Amino acid sequence: MKYLWSGLAAGLLSASHAGAVEFIETDQTLNDDHFYRAVACGAAPGADCTRQFARWPAEKARELTVSLRGIDPEFPVYKLSWVRAALDEAIDEINKAGAAINLVRRADALSADIPIFLTGAGRGEVVQDTGYHGLDGSTIEAGLVTVWWWDGDISTAAVALSADVRRRSIRSILLEELVQALGLATDIRGPAYRGKSIFDEDSNAVTRLEGQDREALRRHYPTDSQMSQSASN
Repeated sequence: MKYLWSGLAAGLLSASHAGAVEFIETDQTLNDDHFYRAVACGAAPGADCTRQFARWPAEKARELTVSLRGIDPEFPVYKLSWVRAALDEAIDEINKAGAAINLVRRADALSADIPIFLTGAGRGEVVQDTGYHGLDGSTIEAGLVTVWWWDGDISTAAVALSADVRRRSIRSILLEELVQALGLATDIRGPAYRGKSIFDEDSNAVTRLEGQDREALRRHYPTDSQMSQSASN
């Protein structure tokens, strides 16, 4: 999954300019702390973060809206029902993970906190006409996400899907894109996670948030009870 991670803390930063990484390589299973830091701040095990932790503000996270904002005329019409069903499933999967985040699907074409654009760009082609820096002008494979933040608070995120996206991959791609749009934007490459994690750099096979994937989301958006329990330990 390609992403552009942009911040406004000391000027405008992008993933490449800031030294952030798109994925962490590992030849073994990471412990929970290392896994979380890998996906949340791009840190290799035992190393420093390559970007700042960022999340949606708590008041926004209670009702974070998502919609299919733009459907390019070149996006195959027969895929629309697949995308809509997969989006509903991805939202449900995130909402039942036990994190302090609640996504709300808005009707197609309405403005939303996280708009999703169904582009006319095929695999390896350039996205155009979304109106979002980080999407427009970027080369897309299956999906693309851009995230903007200010001093650790996400202010804007947007997602794009390729016109070539395959039916068997749509559920996994949308789930990954939405999770990345929540601030967990770095993938992991390694045999222990291949085909087993939503953050796997090399596959789009996972459609459920389980194990370390689910725990990373909970840690990024802890509920009041989780924070109380952590403080008491």
